[in-house]
Amino acid sequence: MWKLIIFTIITGLLIYTSRASLRKPDSHGFYRFLAWESILLLFLLNADRTFLVATARADERECTRFFGDAYQTYMQKTKRFIPFLF
Repeated sequence: MWKLIIFTIITGLLIYTSRASLRKPDSHGFYRFLAWESILLLFLLNADRTFLVATARADERECTRFFGDAYQTYMQKTKRFIPFLF
């Protein structure tokens, strides 16, 4: 839900700042607006994934401190999220 709210607010700001170029769809500003919208959408869709990676790295540091060399050996044999892929 928070992603939708942020997307709506920033879209409103982009529309306000691009209002002159949006009235002429054949202008360069119209396509620049669509590019900014795409960048914003990609950023918001991947925000959770970035948090997931940061959390996983913090967990690995904690496990390394607790389990020591055995966990380092385990990390070399397995993948972080999806076994045998990622």
